[in-house]
Amino acid sequence: MLRVVSWNINGIRRPLQGAANQEPSNCAAVAVGRILDQLDADIVCLQETKVTRDALTEPLAIVEGYNSYFSFSRNRSGYSGVATFCKDNATPVAAEEGLSGLFATQNGDVGCYGNMDEFTQEELRALDSEGRALLTQHKIRTWEGKEKTLTLINVYCPHADPGRPERLVFKMRFYRLLQIRAEALLAAGSHVIILGDLNTAHRPIDHWDAVNLECFEEDPGRKWMDSLLSNLGCQSASQVGPFIDSYRCFQPKTLQHDNQTRVQTCQNKAQVRSTRPRPSQVGSSRGQKNLKSYFQPSPSCPQASPDIELPSLPLMSALMTPKTPEEKAVAKVVKGQAKTSEAKDEKELRTSFWKSVLAGPLRTPLCGGHREPCVMRTVKKPGPNLGRRFYMCARPRGPPTDPSSRCNFFLWSRPS
Repeated sequence: MLRVVSWNINGIRRPLQGAANQEPSNCAAVAVGRILDQLDADIVCLQETKVTRDALTEPLAIVEGYNSYFSFSRNRSGYSGVATFCKDNATPVAAEEGLSGLFATQNGDVGCYGNMDEFTQEELRALDSEGRALLTQHKIRTWEGKEKTLTLINVYCPHADPGRPERLVFKMRFYRLLQIRAEALLAAGSHVIILGDLNTAHRPIDHWDAVNLECFEEDPGRKWMDSLLSNLGCQSASQVGPFIDSYRCFQPKTLQHDNQTRVQTCQNKAQVRSTRPRPSQVGSSRGQKNLKSYFQPSPSCPQASPDIELPSLPLMSALMTPKTPEEKAVAKVVKGQAKTSEAKDEKELRTSFWKSVLAGPLRTPLCGGHREPCVMRTVKKPGPNLGRRFYMCARPRGPPTDPSSRCNFFLWSRPS
């Protein structure tokens, strides 16, 4: 089973700043590794990393057990950017920055660009210069043992600022370029997953304030998504695009704009597994449709797939005797308490998860003699411990008989 997670991190260095200031130089790598391990995924796609090439340190980019790929904004610092971390067991066979191919190195590129004649070279370079797309290509094996190609397109699509109409044009051109590249990969026989931040709420259920928006369906971004997505096999609709919204397929009624759901969605893992395609998918003329059989919803948020028929059960009223008014009142109270307890447990679970992922800086230890915060020092004496950091009492040195002077507390600093 291949687990894939997408996360708009809003600055990759932010969760690491506190730890990096208090630990040795490799602490950033340890912190990144801890976050990736907590996400429990084979592939982690990050958006809005807000880091430039010159600001990307080696500990942040090179994490033990992972292969990392970055795309940076070439025009502005601290802006945009995407990154993909792949575990060693999910190392891609090819990787490429951008959608146009202008930044391809011709060595290990993904390829399959499609017809981009409608774009000028200057426009293609501008669309790819904001660090908004990364492609990784992987080999997967089906239940029958056949080897297939899977291409992940990690994107952070542009936002259309209402006060800057040229950005809407830029956004729609980026969408067009993304669609051309994705469909070219499909035509070449690869499965394709587009994931990340598309910066468009497709349906009213996806938007927090859709009821107060005029002409919701007329938004150009939503019309583009209509042409991209198909509801075949998921919902009753006439859309016939080449892709399926896997989240809506398994979570057809979940409100994306609910704060509680947002946190839970961040914890969910898109799980790709090798299974036998359903009979309705075998031999389909839509090559992408059979990819749906590889997905399953996260166990933390189970939802029945629309394709699964649940067995019919007898009505509960046929199995229960009528209740007295007192029994009904007691049952209502018990039911309310159970719901409150369940909601509390779920909230605590989500809170503990994110606290473990974004734990922040480690606490400074207290010295043994005074129970006061220690100070960190670095070994400067030549020898095997040169450069190592340690904690010691923060008080000034004095006679051993003076209780107000420095105690003999000592502790090596260990990244964790």
